[in-house]
Amino acid sequence: GDFGAGNAFHWSISEDGTLTITGTGDMPDFQYANDPPWFNYWKTISKVEVQEGVTSIGKLSFYTYGNLSHVDLPDSLTSIGDNAFHNCGLTMVTIPDNVTTIGKEAFYGCDGLTEITIPDNVTTIGMEAFYGCNGLTKVIFEHTIAPELGENVFGETNVSLQIVVPAGATG
Repeated sequence: GDFGAGNAFHWSISEDGTLTITGTGDMPDFQYANDPPWFNYWKTISKVEVQEGVTSIGKLSFYTYGNLSHVDLPDSLTSIGDNAFHNCGLTMVTIPDNVTTIGKEAFYGCDGLTEITIPDNVTTIGMEAFYGCNGLTKVIFEHTIAPELGENVFGETNVSLQIVVPAGATG
């Protein structure tokens, strides 16, 4: 189906529960958890594939999708909206290198995450972005300049932070 921004975006869902999103530019933000056009499938969606060309994940896109365990994000992505993956069943996520902003409560309560790498271009991480990710023990910052962190970004987790200075960086 088409959605958002003059129907610049298209979504489809396969029998195995894979939601595929294609488009160009920023995905629309959703105001309510049941606004996304794929909301009726929230229980069956186990994988989300966001195709190259999409530059943001809209707010509340996958709010409390407990069976969503895997997400593929494109290199074109620059921001992850507020509450985008709030209380999802993600076990692993790779944040693409071009992302600059991770919204507030973006991965709130994603218990299945054990490790996350924050790429160097991330300048802002919203409040409680990873709050309550009980399984999270390792966060790797690939930063020369630390990003701005909102309150309680890693609240209620067991995180040990590791700063990794990118190769060739001086500091």
